[in-house]
Amino acid sequence: MVLTDSGYCGLLATRRDGLGTEAAVTTRNTKTQAKKTAPETAEVIPVVVCTDKRGVVFGYTNKPNARPVVLTNARMCLYWSSAVGGVFGLADVGPDTQSKISATAPSITLEGVTAVLGVTPQAAAAWTAARVQGR
Repeated sequence: MVLTDSGYCGLLATRRDGLGTEAAVTTRNTKTQAKKTAPETAEVIPVVVCTDKRGVVFGYTNKPNARPVVLTNARMCLYWSSAVGGVFGLADVGPDTQSKISATAPSITLEGVTAVLGVTPQAAAAWTAARVQGR
């Protein structure tokens, strides 16, 4: 497809230089759509983040789709009992009294993110109230 003088003609097109060589180009519309696929929220939300190093971290973010993920008021789950119901249980009901939870870090940047789970208000309250392991 030959492009207009502005250089854009549709979502995906080819551009021909003066020698007849074609090169694939993307349009401004495609770039705009890419930005829309990773929405950012102004509101800070509680999340549980899983990493490729088997880390499970609770915290707050306003960019759950960003990579790396930056969390504030972060706490790591060192151990949880089977009664919690796994990682999804940590997002649904939060840690129980048998769970081992770290101290709070003011912020953390997590690389190698494999999952970001939304957290219920009940779970967020349980994470916040959990006793620090070893204290």
